Amino acid sequence: MKIAFVIINANRREGTSRAVVEVAERLARNHHVTVFARTAESLNTTLVKWVHVPAPSWPDVAEFEGFRILAERQIKNRDFDIIHSAGCNVWNADVYAIQTVHPEKMRVNELQIRDKGIGLARKFTRWLYDVLVIRSERKAYRVTNSRGSVGYLPVSSGTQRELTDWYSLEKSLIEVVPNGADLNFFHPDLRLTHRDAVRAELDCNSHQIVFLFAGGEWNRKGLALAIESLAKLPNKQAVLWIAGADPQKNVFESMVHRLGLQEQVRWLGFRKDIERVYSAADVFLFPSAYEAFSLATIEAAACGLPVIMCDISGAHELLGDGHGGRIVERSSDAIAKAMHELTDDPKLLCEEGKLARMKVEAHFHWDAIAQQTEDFYVKLLQYRKQKTA
Repeated sequence: MKIAFVIINANRREGTSRAVVEVAERLARNHHVTVFARTAESLNTTLVKWVHVPAPSWPDVAEFEGFRILAERQIKNRDFDIIHSAGCNVWNADVYAIQTVHPEKMRVNELQIRDKGIGLARKFTRWLYDVLVIRSERKAYRVTNSRGSVGYLPVSSGTQRELTDWYSLEKSLIEVVPNGADLNFFHPDLRLTHRDAVRAELDCNSHQIVFLFAGGEWNRKGLALAIESLAKLPNKQAVLWIAGADPQKNVFESMVHRLGLQEQVRWLGFRKDIERVYSAADVFLFPSAYEAFSLATIEAAACGLPVIMCDISGAHELLGDGHGGRIVERSSDAIAKAMHELTDDPKLLCEEGKLARMKVEAHFHWDAIAQQTEDFYVKLLQYRKQKTA
């Protein structure tokens, strides 16, 4: 097959982008694969052809809308069996991978963020960006377009519900294909080579319990809850590592000082070696208010970390059987209880970490996800033939 992937930035740093790169490279072993992107980092161009889409990089509204217009022009006169868009980057794709449903994400963000300290210019550009994304979703997410029937790949059952709640797609082909992890890159054996060194770098000894929080958009992802939960633990030697960055970091630093947690919190910033950080932590803490299916939770589990997360999309796929971590109510009391339960018994902590790794090996690795994606393409093309017969 001739397959085109459409993503604004193709890299392994951002969740949606990483999913595209991992699947595209695997499908390129047997098919002709082209990636249309503004930037391409760590993309194996000996396997995958990259077509540069020269959209502006700033502001977000110009990047998003400029990329869509230019990408559609680049693709228009080319012959592809499948055009696979990561979200609504173009309006006339065959397959849409759904990592977020923007109206739902906006709804949750409004509950979490009350525009504290945000200037009028920023409010306007954010509003305009939201308007453009929702317009693009409405234009793109249809049962059929000029290429025929359209297929959808939400990454979790929760995301599928959100998609069909917001858009009239009941007659479309929809199949849940989750996110994944590289089983070799993210592996429990990294503990043997990196754990002590990373802990020494971050001024933690080998006996301390380390909880890891990772990502951006700290309001939505629940960093305040993570900090409050740490304060409620009876173990005052426990440490919270915060990997990532956020423009409102000072707000969270003030919270840490107010709660007297300066000695228990480490600010790691953005880490290119996140796999080393996973290897040195004990539990992955993810009290997010909204996700489709967080890549970080899967990667942490692949490294043998139990995961504590709230009841959001992806949680039941990963932890619904009660093993490999805990799904908890979104409150500091419930999170702190799970943190204490998992770390108070070293044997339980070890066993839950092993179970987390086993789940990823069984269900959430990129080879399996690439095969599911390819199978969906075949199903969609056959479905179109039946509809036109």
